[in-house]
Amino acid sequence: MYLNPNTKFIIPESVDSLILNRIYKPQLSDDFEKLVDFGIKFAKEKRIT
Repeated sequence: MYLNPNTKFIIPESVDSLILNRIYKPQLSDDFEKLVDFGIKFAKEKRIT
């Protein structure tokens, strides 16, 4: 993994260690498709037309 000045991390609280969890930019198209699929499934389960 390469670091650059724009790399962002979350640092969880820890007593005796330092953990860096890299934050990744979400892919809008993938997230949108998942949201639409969830909405369709929810509407079918609730019989919403």
